[in-house]
Amino acid sequence: MSGAKRRTKYRKRVEDDVLYGEPEPEENQCIVVVVASRGGNLLEVCNDEGAKALCRLPTKFRKLIWVKRGTFLIVSRSDENGKFLTATGAQGKVVYTVEHVLFKAQIKHLKQKGLWPKAFGDDDAGDDGKAADGNLNGNNNNCNEEDADMLLFENKNRSRAEMLEDSTSEEEEESSDEEDA
Repeated sequence: MSGAKRRTKYRKRVEDDVLYGEPEPEENQCIVVVVASRGGNLLEVCNDEGAKALCRLPTKFRKLIWVKRGTFLIVSRSDENGKFLTATGAQGKVVYTVEHVLFKAQIKHLKQKGLWPKAFGDDDAGDDGKAADGNLNGNNNNCNEEDADMLLFENKNRSRAEMLEDSTSEEEEESSDEEDA
């Protein structure tokens, strides 16, 4: 029976809820956009007011759904103080817990119901669940400056394509000059 998917009923229900459900934020929930992944099950999110906070992805979503930068989420506050408690009993930095991951159809449903925050814009959602312009292109000034810098990241382990093209064209010119002589 190798190759067959073995999922429990619980995992099937979670997957169906994520893919086909039409979630709506309740009174203690809000819609946020993922700014960055902080490793493990932590995400840095930005709400419609521009405030950044840490968010925890529950165990039920692990290895079932992957969240990347620009994805919209419905999150809830962790407790009445607004932060999770650590193992020592001190208050941690995690403020939100992910309740739902929003895809294109779910974003469209929220816009039709009038529940979509105006700060995220009314642009059409992209194919992978994030907005076409997203939160990175001018809809929210507080999150844009750092996000724009992250998009300009240059990988030092890879050589640039322009440098490769220039060096190959110079070599071709030298070899053609040698053939002419």
